[in-house]
Amino acid sequence: MKPELFRIPLFDAWGWLIGPWRVASYDVLALLAAVLGVVWIILVGRKRGFQAEQLLDLLVLTGIFGLLGSRLLFALMQAPEYWNACFHPELPNMLYGYRPVGESDCLAFFTFWRGGMAWYGAPLTATLVAWIYTRRKKLDFLEFADIGVPAIALGHAVSRLGCLMAGCCFGAPTEMGWGLRFPSGSQAYMHHLRHDWLPGDGWTIPLHPTQLIESAGEFVIFLVLVRLLLKRRFKGQVWLTYFIAYSLLRLVAESFRGAPLAGYLVTWTQTFTVEGRVMQTITGLSCMHLLSLVVLLFAVWGYRRLGY
Repeated sequence: MKPELFRIPLFDAWGWLIGPWRVASYDVLALLAAVLGVVWIILVGRKRGFQAEQLLDLLVLTGIFGLLGSRLLFALMQAPEYWNACFHPELPNMLYGYRPVGESDCLAFFTFWRGGMAWYGAPLTATLVAWIYTRRKKLDFLEFADIGVPAIALGHAVSRLGCLMAGCCFGAPTEMGWGLRFPSGSQAYMHHLRHDWLPGDGWTIPLHPTQLIESAGEFVIFLVLVRLLLKRRFKGQVWLTYFIAYSLLRLVAESFRGAPLAGYLVTWTQTFTVEGRVMQTITGLSCMHLLSLVVLLFAVWGYRRLGY
């Protein structure tokens, strides 16, 4: 875990004091993911008949609205935390690393630099915006969707590494050998402090590497989609395959998550032993499980409708 990649110290530029700036690892990897996605869509899109201007318009619109959709879905799932940030700043708040806010912050929704995104909001909103744009411009939506989703998978694979560096989206406790431990000050550490799970050495107990599970899974999905794009049987096949594959991946990864975005719909108690300590936690089926299942069913329905 390395939330801060490096710092740019305060410096004087022709009489203007600039800095200091904190360069976050997540921001750098998210920027890299965006650049890779843009390069992919421009290169492949031009070969498949789209003009550069059309592609740039689509990239700007889907990028902006995708980010807003991701933020809005996160805010809906964390509505109680945003409410407490405004009206009960004395309470521990997940948005602030499970610490009290201190002073009332009713504009927390707009503080994008603190993070807080729900991934499904991005591709679903981007899909809707792309559909509206292509209909208005009389372009082939399914062709663009097939071109765009490999970029989404590749970008997500890279950005999930940013989650690992930032210490967010952490997994549940595990006794398996692949467990990761996070240091004091991380979101996982503060979460475990509330549950009295800390072993006392300044680190968390071992956790499932959910960030790496999703990153590796998305990279495999990207490779599958690239191959499928060359051999697809119908337009929209690549697009729908992405949503089918990612929904299945998320159903698995979500089962290993340590702190679901919006809590559980169905819960049960799980007993586990880590480093000789017997502990209990509440686990179950989360809102993301339900959303993944809904997306999966719609994608399978669309696949059958377009493909047969």
